[in-house]
Formats: sequence, C-alpha cells, structure tokens
Amino acid sequence: MRLAQQVRCLQRSPYDNLIGVEGFTAKKYAYRMTLAGIKSAIEGLPEEEKTALITWLLSRDREDWDKQIAEDFSAGGRGAKLLEEVDAAIDRGDFKPLG
Repeated sequence: MRLAQQVRCLQRSPYDNLIGVEGFTAKKYAYRMTLAGIKSAIEGLPEEEKTALITWLLSRDREDWDKQIAEDFSAGGRGAKLLEEVDAAIDRGDFKPLG
C-alpha cells in the first residue's frame, strides 16, 4: 500500500461519531464511497427514500446558497464592493427604478 493510501486509511471517517448509534453499522460506512458507489446506492433506494433524499439535498443546497450570498455581500465579502457601487449610484441619482 502506498503512503497516501495508508494516510487515508488512518484518517477519521465522518461516520466515526455514529458508532454506537442504534441502527448504525460501522462496517457498512467505514470507507469513503465513490460517486459511482453513491449513485448506485441511490438507484437502489425505494422511491419514498429517494424523495426524502432529494428533499434533503435541495434543503442543503438552499442553505448553502443563502450562506454564500450572506458571506459574499457582508463587509469584506466578494460582493461588498458591488453593493458600495450600487449605493453610490443611488446616492448620485444615477439609476433607473425597476418597474
């Protein structure tokens, strides 16, 4: 086994904190799944669980988007300068109202 593989094996799994939780099988999740493995696992889910997974993923996506927007447009964020320019244009009266 190459050194990089050995290091990965020694890294903590994101599932380590679930050991001991009822219904959790550490052996099943003790390795990192590939995207192909995840896709295959999803394809094997019953429709009800796929729907729950999609709902959860969409919720996570919305939360991540909201967090990114808040970071980008807060002081020092990537969009802060744009907001300053828009505010300055409004102060100068150099804008067209929407609608």
